[in-house]
Amino acid sequence: MEFDEIIGKETGIEILNLMAPKLMKWHKDAKEKRLPSTKVELLSKKIEALPIEGQSLLFGNYVFDLNSESMEILYEINDPDMHLVFFEHLLSEIMGIQEGERISDISMEKACKKALSRIADAPEMISFPERVARSFGKVVAAILIVGIISFGTALAVNAEFRDSVIRWFMEATKQYTLFRLENENELDSSELKKFIPSYIPERYHLYSRDVVTGFATYTYVDVNGDLLDVSICMPEANAYLNTEGMKKEVITINGQQAFLYHDGVHGSLATSIDGYALYVTGKANRDDFIKIAENVVKK
Repeated sequence: MEFDEIIGKETGIEILNLMAPKLMKWHKDAKEKRLPSTKVELLSKKIEALPIEGQSLLFGNYVFDLNSESMEILYEINDPDMHLVFFEHLLSEIMGIQEGERISDISMEKACKKALSRIADAPEMISFPERVARSFGKVVAAILIVGIISFGTALAVNAEFRDSVIRWFMEATKQYTLFRLENENELDSSELKKFIPSYIPERYHLYSRDVVTGFATYTYVDVNGDLLDVSICMPEANAYLNTEGMKKEVITINGQQAFLYHDGVHGSLATSIDGYALYVTGKANRDDFIKIAENVVKK
């Protein structure tokens, strides 16, 4: 049972508001302490043990380079900066950091990436209330993180965000690009299971098929352990695709706009099919990415 479940969410927020001045002063004045590799490893495990809200804020800040406004929209958390500092302070205390010091941003970034890597490498689907992390293997450059959120809430709280929406919402970070397909038409999530990839490169065979609320994912593996994922998602799903160091192309697939990122070995592709979002990620050549997307069919 989480803290806000014990004392009530509103009371928990009131307590955080009372702590806010002290927490923000601590974050501003505390001297950064860089941790050795052994401590970074321990910190990463402590991060994995945090509540979902804490993990989301830490990953958003230190892995996906999201700003405060983006995290407020995506995670529906008011004043995410204050909540983030709360969890950073908590981790500093757990790690035995001296008063007047805090864990350095560099150490926090390394620990967050280690924690997220272990989550992504888990063989099973790990479900979170606002995001689902899929495994693409240790060496796969494309990591898809899908988060189902209330898009209506996002539109209500941010006029600038609302004005920027046309069909695809995209926001680039240092390593990832956030994609979200906007579709005003009502779609049935039960239809997702009817979409099937009809072309996959010969070296791959089906490893798993997962159909959960909001998306359907087909994972393929080859003899070397390389993985390839095809995901069909509801339009309101947020997808973070690893696009670091990849060449971007804007192309057309089956009459729909598509965004293809490729570095010659790994790639990520985002497009749409019958109003649903379609993502292909993993290890394949450029032409195969296009052919895979072209040959997702509904049965």
